[in-house]
Amino acid sequence: MLLILAVIVGFVFTVGAAVNKNKTFVCSAIHVNVEYPPFMQLVSEKDIEDKITYLSGRSIVGKPLSDIDFNTLEKELERIPYVKNAEIYTTQNHNVYVDIVQRKPILRVINNDGVSYYLSEEQTKMPLPNTFTTNVPLAIGYVETHEDLDGDSIVLKQLFDLVNYVEKDTMLAALIDQVYVTENGSFELIPKFNYHTIFFGKVDDKMDERFRNLKTFYKHVLMHKGWTDYKTINIQLPNQIIGVKRDTV
Repeated sequence: MLLILAVIVGFVFTVGAAVNKNKTFVCSAIHVNVEYPPFMQLVSEKDIEDKITYLSGRSIVGKPLSDIDFNTLEKELERIPYVKNAEIYTTQNHNVYVDIVQRKPILRVINNDGVSYYLSEEQTKMPLPNTFTTNVPLAIGYVETHEDLDGDSIVLKQLFDLVNYVEKDTMLAALIDQVYVTENGSFELIPKFNYHTIFFGKVDDKMDERFRNLKTFYKHVLMHKGWTDYKTINIQLPNQIIGVKRDTV
């Protein structure tokens, strides 16, 4: 009986000592890595480290690891508009590693109210950073500010689908630079060299057919007659394309 009691006491003592030892481990260093699309870094390693310092009250270097709430830090970092995912972990040498996956901007919006923001692949709105502007298509005109109005949300969703389609097509991505959103929610596409304006209309299930017509018009008409011959190209209807020449306007 005494032997069993001694074993239990020894086990409790060993576990207690291990727990106390773990509490004495301190963060020896912090390493931050931000994974971002090429030429599209919106948040830096220093930004993340500064945010962790702010959330923790001081630098976590030298702080007991048991006092660092990794789950809370991850959740708070993911509240940063540019951050898609955050993971924080430690290694055997008590270093803290922070892996950040940045959201990818696919569209920059400047609306009639002067409000600017990026739209990410997940349709998340991201404010423009003060020190950096990335090269993505630009949408101007009657675009949503930050309200969740039904009409604005529909326009923004269609705008997202339109730009996504354009960016996945090599020819269209090289051609289209801007999208103007009209007051009634239809879209006008502006090529990079302002050759003409393309009246696109609204996004619907005929979008693929209308863009095929546009590319056919470019290949068989504009490449022979000249890119600047037409003032407007109307592809709002799927079964026709209407080009208005400059000398007839």
